[in-house]
This record gives sequence, C-alpha cells and structure tokens, in this order.
Amino acid sequence: MEMRAVNEQDDIYEDTTAAPQISRRSDIKRENGQIKCRIAAKFFTAITIAIVAILAIVNYVQIQQLLDENSQLREGLAISQLQLTEAIGNVSESLANSQQKQSEAIGIISESLANSQQKQSEAIGNVSESLANSQQKHTEAIGIISESLANSQRQQYESIGNISDRIIELGQKLNNTTRQLSGEVAIAKSFQGQDCKAVFNNGITASGIYTINVGGKATQVYCDMETDGGGWTVFQRRFDGGVDFYRNWISYQQGFGSLNGEFWLGLDLLHQLTVSASYKLRVDLEDAENNTAYAEYRTFTVGPESSNYTLTVGGYSGTAGDSLADNSHDQFSTFDRDHDWSGMNCAVGRHGGWWYYACSMSNLNGEYLTPGESDSRGLIWFRWKNNYESMRKTEMKIKPV
Repeated sequence: MEMRAVNEQDDIYEDTTAAPQISRRSDIKRENGQIKCRIAAKFFTAITIAIVAILAIVNYVQIQQLLDENSQLREGLAISQLQLTEAIGNVSESLANSQQKQSEAIGIISESLANSQQKQSEAIGNVSESLANSQQKHTEAIGIISESLANSQRQQYESIGNISDRIIELGQKLNNTTRQLSGEVAIAKSFQGQDCKAVFNNGITASGIYTINVGGKATQVYCDMETDGGGWTVFQRRFDGGVDFYRNWISYQQGFGSLNGEFWLGLDLLHQLTVSASYKLRVDLEDAENNTAYAEYRTFTVGPESSNYTLTVGGYSGTAGDSLADNSHDQFSTFDRDHDWSGMNCAVGRHGGWWYYACSMSNLNGEYLTPGESDSRGLIWFRWKNNYESMRKTEMKIKPV
C-alpha cells in the first residue's frame, strides 16, 4: 500500500510539471499562426499592388494609344480642311467658268432667236404669197367646176329626156303586157273554175299553186291533189313556225304568209268560197313522233264579216277526234277583236286567232311551240290524245261536197 501511494504521488507530480509546457506550446502555435497570417496578408497586398500597377500600366498604354489616335485624327482633320479649302476653290473656279459659259450660251441663244424670228418673218411672207397663189388657183378651180356642172346639167337633161322616152316605151310595153295578162286571166277564169276541185276536174292532178275565180276575181290558192281523191283547196298550213300567226283582225281577214310555206288564206275568201256551194272540211295533223290523224266535217261554212265570220261546222268523221264540237256558231276572235264566250280574251290567252268558244279544244292558229310540248297556247287538237300536246304539222282544207 505504501508503494501505491508513492506512485500516485509521482503521478500527481508529473501532471503538475506538464501543464506549463502545454501552455507554452499553444502560445507558440498561436504566434506562428499570426505570423503566417501577416505574411499572407502582405503577400496578398503585394499581389494587389502588382495588379493595380499592371492595370495602371495598361491604362497608361491605352491612354497613350488614344492620344496617338487623337493626334492622327487632328492631323486627318487638318488634311481634310486643306482638301475642303482646295475643293471650295475649285468649285468657285468652276462656277465662274460655268457663269462665263452660260453668258456665252445666252448670247448664242439670243442670236439664234433673232435668226429664228427673221426666218419666221420670211416664212410668213412665203405663206402669205402661197395663200394668195392658192386663192387664185381655187378661183380658177371654181370656174372649172362651174363649167363642169353646167356641162353635167346639160348631160342630165339629155339623160332625163332619154329616160322619159324609155319610160314611155316601157309604158307601152306594160300596156301590151297588161292586155295579154287580162286575156290570160279571162282564159283562167273560164277554164280553172272557182276552186281546186274544178282545177282537178280539168285534168290537173299535180299539187301546187293555181289561179281560181273567186267572186269574179282571179285568186291564187294552193291545191292538194293527192289527199283523199285530191281537189282540196288549202286555207291553212303550219309546219315550222316560220310565220307568226299572232296577228290582228285585218291580217286574218285578208290573209298572210306564203302559199309555198306557212299561210292563212283569209276569212274573206273563205266566206266567198263557202257561200257559193256546199263544202266539207278536212283537218290533217302530225304529232312530234310523225304520227298522223285527220278530222273531216261534212258541213263547213264561214259567215260574212257582219257576223264576225261565224263558223258553222258539223258531221264529224275521222281518227283525230272532234275538237270543233264546241265551236260551231262561234265568231272569229283576234287579240284586237274579242268575240268569244269566256270572261277573258281567248285570242290573247291562246296566242292566236280562232273561232273560240270558252277558249275551246282546238287552237291550230296558236303559237308554234316545240312539237310535243304541252301548252294550251300551242297547235292543239285536244280530242286526238286528250291533252294539250302541240302538233308538228297542220293543214286545213275544203272541197265541194
């Protein structure tokens, strides 16, 4: 136990001697750190000073360069001013020369104008002289023309005299021709009779235009010598729409169209023919498909103008149906003479001239429409197909019973 106590004391002794040494070491380390810090600070300070010095040198060099450039610019400006001064001098000299040239040009122009005025005066004198000569020539030409006109008038008078002689000669020939025609008409009257049946009976069997005697007057008609025994006097024909049938009262009264084409013979002639003998009526039709049909009436008469050409028709037979059944005893109507039984003017509504009842079942003098078109204004014969189909061809003709 004594030994352990001694050792413990030794330990305590050793501890008390070690503490001062440790404190000194710490101080030494602290001083060393401070020294290093001061050295580092001085080092950074030196570097900063060096950098500042370098920047100062760089700035100095740049400033020096700017000064050099400024000096060069000043030198350039001085040169430019010198050149500008020289240019101004040249321009002034050029302007002076230009003014001199302008003055010379003005002088030349003035001289030229003076010469031009002189030439104009000379030209005016020449023109005046030329006009005087022209007037003289005009006067001479007028004299020549007057003389020529006088000669022409004399020639015209001579020509008029010759024409008069020729007219007299032609008049004599015309009189001779008229006498010959009168003789031929007299022969025609005595030979051909009053209708196409008479012509046919005289041995003429070719269809065509013939002269007949109607009420003592020579009249040309178209004769159908082929249909149903021939001898038919045609008073209406339609086949191409080449003739307008929408006409006034006088046109239907007197007739219109061409006997070689489409035509209406005239109500006056129909009256004169049908009161002179008993006639039958035949209506021939052809549709859009070239199918044909006919309607025949044993009785057909057209009254005088005083009755407005009243129709009398009856005794139907044929294949087309009786589309005149409602028209017997009806008066003829046109757009300017309304004689129908309806509250409107059927001639206007149906675009034709006809013996309208209340616009009726037939309208063969209506507007020529496209064949087959269904329209009551067209060339209709309703009872054939019980519709308003417009025909391609129609013919109306009469022959003595």
